[in-house]
Amino acid sequence: MLKEIEGVRQDEPGRARRWFHDDDFDLFVWQSPTGEVLMFQLCYGGASSDRALVWREDLGFFHDGEPPGAGEPLLPMRSAAASRARPPRFPQRCATSCSGRSTNTR
Repeated sequence: MLKEIEGVRQDEPGRARRWFHDDDFDLFVWQSPTGEVLMFQLCYGGASSDRALVWREDLGFFHDGEPPGAGEPLLPMRSAAASRARPPRFPQRCATSCSGRSTNTR
């Protein structure tokens, strides 16, 4: 299950950065002072194959830091078969860990 890492350095005034971690995922979330999600990065893969799914309010979704339309498709054809072969782990882990708002602004 994803657990929130406390004491995350805050570099951008007006945005709170939160970090959630488990054995398979790192989730970074940037929020406005009112708790609105402004951006997130879902990082996964081993050290030699790190990948990231990113969403920004101004650009939408993209993969591995490439803007929409560049690089590989966001959902490659093989992903449908892979999702049937193994249940997704992220939704269950995030359901309880990521749902609450944090007042942590460190």
